[in-house]
Amino acid sequence: MTAEPSTPLDNWFSDLPLESQVAQRLILGYQGKPHDLSANEWFNEFLQLGLGGVIFFRENFEALEPLEPSRVAQLLSDIDQAIPESFPRPFLTLDQEGGQVERLPHTVFPTSINPASLALTLQNVESNEFCAEVYDLSAYHLSLLGFNMNLFPTLDVNLEKKNPVIGPRSFGQTPETVWRFAKVAMERLDARKILAVGKHFPGHGHGTVDSHEQLPTLHFTAQELQAFKHAIEANIPALMVAHGYYPTLQDSAGEQNIPATASKTILQDLLREDLNFKGLTLSDDMCMGAVTGGFDPVETAIRSIEAGIDILIYRESTETQWAILQGIVKAIESGRISREAHDQTMARIAAQKVKLPVCKPNLTTLSQVMSPPAIEAVASFIAGKALTLLHDNQEFDMPIDPEDLLWIVHPDRGEIPAYYPDIASSEELPNLLKAKGLAPVYEHRYALGDPIPFPKDSENPEVVVFITYSPQLHAGQIEFYKALRERFPDVFILLVSAGTAYDREWMPDVDLHFVMGSYRPASMEALSEKLSCQPEPEPVHR
Repeated sequence: MTAEPSTPLDNWFSDLPLESQVAQRLILGYQGKPHDLSANEWFNEFLQLGLGGVIFFRENFEALEPLEPSRVAQLLSDIDQAIPESFPRPFLTLDQEGGQVERLPHTVFPTSINPASLALTLQNVESNEFCAEVYDLSAYHLSLLGFNMNLFPTLDVNLEKKNPVIGPRSFGQTPETVWRFAKVAMERLDARKILAVGKHFPGHGHGTVDSHEQLPTLHFTAQELQAFKHAIEANIPALMVAHGYYPTLQDSAGEQNIPATASKTILQDLLREDLNFKGLTLSDDMCMGAVTGGFDPVETAIRSIEAGIDILIYRESTETQWAILQGIVKAIESGRISREAHDQTMARIAAQKVKLPVCKPNLTTLSQVMSPPAIEAVASFIAGKALTLLHDNQEFDMPIDPEDLLWIVHPDRGEIPAYYPDIASSEELPNLLKAKGLAPVYEHRYALGDPIPFPKDSENPEVVVFITYSPQLHAGQIEFYKALRERFPDVFILLVSAGTAYDREWMPDVDLHFVMGSYRPASMEALSEKLSCQPEPEPVHR
């Protein structure tokens, strides 16, 4: 087990070899199982060097056998113990946001909804009680498993509805809305001793290009900083910096086409000096296309650290990351990277690591709190409370009459990367409806990008449940909907948004509009209960 620091922070890291100090500035992922040396030889080398942190993705948990909460907790404990005792405890982190960004499978962790949908649920309610309940439940379960950092909350303001990166990951379209809910998420993480990491500074809300693929040029407005300012004033421990180029902030400094993660103007002038941020700066994943296309990875890493990034995140640990570590060591030794700045970073890391709880799973508590029925109960409670009616036709009474001729039109989960892993362990909505006494006369499962036409000989419906997934990014859904409306001008259409909450802007003549906020099993179950008038789930107590 890694040791608690017993010396003053200024001396704690200075006693480590420089290689191990630099290793503290890396958070790395790995493939599949951590101790499969055929795939993870370099990852194990990093662990022996005292790796600063580990980031987990869905594939890491799916590689566990058996896949259950106790195995997840044991995985984190094993990684923690694999680091020699002379080194500090690692950050154990993931992106657990809700909706499409959830790394833990729904069978071992209670799923949630996307932030935008949660905010919609409470848009006309003064109390943040439900928001606090959702994020306390999430933080509580994360802490039971052994996580000590979550890359959340999202502080971006969603100013571009066709944003391919942010969208429903943002709490809303105004900084006031974003901070109202992000503040609650941050507080609940802190209460459970999990470091909150706000993202993506200085704001990714205007994006129309996916930074996972290429470097986006982002229009910037001052209102995007408001939620970040509030978070800094509330002492958020860390911020993640976006892989974006901001001409209005950077051009005057001669930083054309330089990502914010390598911008002294953004990291030093704006974040450290103007906003007086004292916490940790983390890069977004350095394996993303925005920073890998045409750039040498070692040079990119050095420039990011020169600019002011404290910790670099890579979703993999290979020979490339080893070369990056060695390159940073040489840059410090040569004086290219300021030793004083490096020491300041080490002090900031130490200041957060002394807060980390011991990573030792309580299997008794886990077996009680995270049993399959308990996990399902929490997910059902959240999904049921969060299902939001945005547009109501007063002439239509819920539930759907079992005698109505019902069509179910829905996207293929197999095409949605965030949701396709759920297919093997859950039912599709038509089967859920059939189990509740609603027998669809026709089910149409469509492809996101190119929906196929309806068969001409299909029976005319009386009610259509039309489920969408981010049609602003998949325009074929909009044309698909128009074709349905033209063919059946008088049919009652119940629109259900599984991704973004803004779909009625592209489908304005629907009769009823629900926002589901997720396409995971709990949310589909909640929808089937609503349509068939099943009782709402009971509140969860712990």
